[in-house]
Amino acid sequence: MLRTALILTGLTAFSLQAFAGGPVYTYRHELPPAIARLHSCIGPHQRTLRDPEPWHVGKRRMFRVGCPENAPDINRLPHRDDTGHVRKPDDDPDHFQSMVYYLADDARGRHARRLVLPYPRADGTMLMTDAFDEELDIGWSSRANTSLASGLAYLDLTGTAIQPPGEFMVATRIVPVDRPEIKNVFAMWRVRKDKAELIYWAETRETLPKDAPSHQSPPYEIVLDKRPGR
Repeated sequence: MLRTALILTGLTAFSLQAFAGGPVYTYRHELPPAIARLHSCIGPHQRTLRDPEPWHVGKRRMFRVGCPENAPDINRLPHRDDTGHVRKPDDDPDHFQSMVYYLADDARGRHARRLVLPYPRADGTMLMTDAFDEELDIGWSSRANTSLASGLAYLDLTGTAIQPPGEFMVATRIVPVDRPEIKNVFAMWRVRKDKAELIYWAETRETLPKDAPSHQSPPYEIVLDKRPGR
């Protein structure tokens, strides 16, 4: 995947903090009751992967739980794999899970709701997605959080950003299935009252050679930027 130096530094640092120790196996009946009722992509006694500690999102908690990639009751964010990896019959199926995120009032999962992100299809329609192949990152971004090197937005993870109570932003990278000419997208959503709005979309049609410096970025076009001014 293509990443700029600033985005990679910021998002990776948050990911390491969020998933310290790595995912663990769990059964549906071992999940908090409110989340177990919502997590219908696996059977009551079927094993899956989840992050052992929920994220702190303001005063609330975010849970991350796996679903089989072809589960019938999830809507995956359209994403293609350009790595060239060819799956083998004995590949570990745990590597081919989509992750769903639940926002709850506390660590017990009370009043849990699944995070749903709107995705604009190439045909102009909107797909409401709730399962993700690429990891989501949580934070806040204003127009000041823009890389001077690449011109791309990034999440301010210093803890100094001032954001309205109960609000946060979600960011991820996408290689769209329905836009073969697009090589990579960096997107952000703003979540308010548990509803997400797409506020940032930057795309590139170019790839860098394998021997390109790590700080180098292909040219991105900023298609949408509704981040606050500060």
